[in-house]
Amino acid sequence: MKRHWHRKVISAGMLPALTLGFLPLTSICQLKADVLVAEDFSYGEGSEVEGLNGGDGAWMSEWKWASEVASEFAESNNAAAAAAARQATSLTSVKEGDGFALQIKDIGGGEESVRYFSREFSKYSGDRIFVAFDMQVLEAPDAESYFVLFLHERAPVTPTAYRLNIGVLNGNIVARYYHDPSNTVLGPPATAGENYRIVGEFLKSVPGEDSYFDGIRFWVNPKESDYLDPEGDFASDSQSDIRCKGVDTVGFLMRGAQAGAFKIGNLMLATTWDDLFKNPTQ
Repeated sequence: MKRHWHRKVISAGMLPALTLGFLPLTSICQLKADVLVAEDFSYGEGSEVEGLNGGDGAWMSEWKWASEVASEFAESNNAAAAAAARQATSLTSVKEGDGFALQIKDIGGGEESVRYFSREFSKYSGDRIFVAFDMQVLEAPDAESYFVLFLHERAPVTPTAYRLNIGVLNGNIVARYYHDPSNTVLGPPATAGENYRIVGEFLKSVPGEDSYFDGIRFWVNPKESDYLDPEGDFASDSQSDIRCKGVDTVGFLMRGAQAGAFKIGNLMLATTWDDLFKNPTQ
């Protein structure tokens, strides 16, 4: 049995298995209704991903740096610091097997920096949302740095304070609420050279569009029978510390002087597990 770091377990039905590996999403031009967005980063070998807007689903923007949405990020209000952080990170589309991946790499500076790279989608305020992505660790962050995928709502809350993080911290794959690192659920070690399929669920204990997302579950390389045995889960004791009623942005965050290097592939967000992990057009 996995060890669960949580205050309250959230339960649901059994769900189907995942397919691992960086495989291309086949013909995602007609997404199933329960798949919100899909992105396979197939922009061509070596292409800079900034400003591009491929993939499919209810995307509302291109991929952009935090320096272009500086008013939303307290750490990015210093334009010079934001520009330096941008120069310290490489974001390119690279060939990976039969498909493509986003290669994110910390390439310099040696100084503390925060880098946000995100894309907006049509706001979703339902009772649960799933996010799944392939991750290959090329170089793990050092002990003072980390790398995460995040989901958040741009307004009316401050996104740096309230959002779901899933990524690599202190050598482990983790999920947490950003504003309270003590609310962290631990997964397995993040081993350089390994491929992982990571799945996160952000959900509401009280149904309804006006309720807060207050629960996290996540899985690493799960099997069909693993829904009730996640790597970790967490539920807030109070809605006061989770002020996100909807989500409309997904992105990646690197923080620290040596935040590592990763390949990310087959990013998808969906409202049901079943549709998330099947061919999205079937």
